[in-house]
Amino acid sequence: MQHVLAATPAAPVRRTLTETGEKDRQFATTLARGLDVLRSFGPDALRLGNKEIVARTGLPKATVSRLTYTLTQLGYLRRNAHQNKYELAPQALGLCQPLLAGLPIRHAARPALERLAAETGATAGLAICDRSSMVCIESAHPRNVPAALEIGAAMPMLASAAGLAFIAGCTPDERTALLNRLRVGDEDGYRHAEPAIEVALEEHRAQGCCVRRGDYTIAAAPVR
Repeated sequence: MQHVLAATPAAPVRRTLTETGEKDRQFATTLARGLDVLRSFGPDALRLGNKEIVARTGLPKATVSRLTYTLTQLGYLRRNAHQNKYELAPQALGLCQPLLAGLPIRHAARPALERLAAETGATAGLAICDRSSMVCIESAHPRNVPAALEIGAAMPMLASAAGLAFIAGCTPDERTALLNRLRVGDEDGYRHAEPAIEVALEEHRAQGCCVRRGDYTIAAAPVR
């Protein structure tokens, strides 16, 4: 069994950063587009060509070409000449450490995660909301057991125990706003997840956590 503790700070759920500033005159669209390019990379997309980034971001091809060139010159991307694709460079990693260091909940949760991992023989983790995903910010695993959850790993909110626990742990007003954003961002995915959301709400009311069963079982509890 794998256990995941889900933190529940309120956070907006949006498809791209660029879309958030369409009506804001102070919004730096070029900067947002550059961040959209960086966010298009992930565990399932370690290397991307310009065409793939265009497909993931919806940005014009010429814009993506300029942005990948600029981000490469700044050290946030590097070009894999053999595959003619880009990948994140060490400069991007430098953005993560100040964020992780500024989350005191990680340090507060660490002893509890270690105890949980030791008692259950399973990986324990702490995740926070990022748009329509849950991102692991701390994890612990028993000795001699490979880590099943790495820091930085992202889980779809609508298809993970951590995400369902996050939804269940919101206040009614927070939950309404969150589900509306999720529905707009992925209508088909939301429709498919509706039964699981209802089950998660019932489980949270009855036992304070949410459970997803499949090849292995994951239990997640929201943490304020």
